[in-house]
Amino acid sequence: MIVYMLIIFTILMFVSCLFINNSALRWTIGTITTGLLLMLSVALSANLSMHWGMEKKTTIDTSKNIETAGNIKSPVSTLIVKQIGTKSNNYVMIYRPTKTSLKPMSHFVPDKKDIVSSAKKKATYQVDNVRSTKLMTKKTEWVFKSPRYKWLLSFDHNDHQLIKQRTVLYLPKRLWVVMSVNQAQKLDRWQKSTGAKKQKMLQKQMRLAIKQKVGIYKRAHPKADSNALMRYTDQLKTEMTMRALKTALKTVS
Repeated sequence: MIVYMLIIFTILMFVSCLFINNSALRWTIGTITTGLLLMLSVALSANLSMHWGMEKKTTIDTSKNIETAGNIKSPVSTLIVKQIGTKSNNYVMIYRPTKTSLKPMSHFVPDKKDIVSSAKKKATYQVDNVRSTKLMTKKTEWVFKSPRYKWLLSFDHNDHQLIKQRTVLYLPKRLWVVMSVNQAQKLDRWQKSTGAKKQKMLQKQMRLAIKQKVGIYKRAHPKADSNALMRYTDQLKTEMTMRALKTALKTVS
């Protein structure tokens, strides 16, 4: 609205100076329009330079829709990352947004068409002793203090001006492995080069090892029901797959 008001009062000021013959009326209208024009210009300048009429607002959004970038049947989930810059701790992260997603997708990719806004955004990850994945985004913006300020000062979608945005992806340490794009590519080539026959042999060895450990568990816990045995079996699968994956990553690195 303030831009339209500036245009209107500018026109009124010139009209009063050029087309009103009565000097008293001309000076009265000219003085009023010039004063209002000056006040609006100061208000606009204060808003642009010091965000007058606005205040900082911080919102936190939490989502849990994070799924593996790797084999969806694997008990261990994979996050693939690519750091933006050097030692920035700011990453493009590749994962599936939902279980039904056919392919993993890249997230937090900087918008090259809006470098200023992209520079204010940062995404990173933490692998810790948490129970489940959690994606937390903390956003700080300039917003108008009231509808009155918004009515007067809003122009060119200047409400909700981004100050900074920080996103952290929390991953359970026992269920997730993080690897770079380069590591993921090398691991894929290594797995293909090992051949299907060798992979089947490794899977067979893992099944036998799990069977032996479950047998020992049964003897140690004779009262364990089927649910307990299933949980223990899943735990063993996860632990062994995690060790195998980490060993493979060391091999290709």
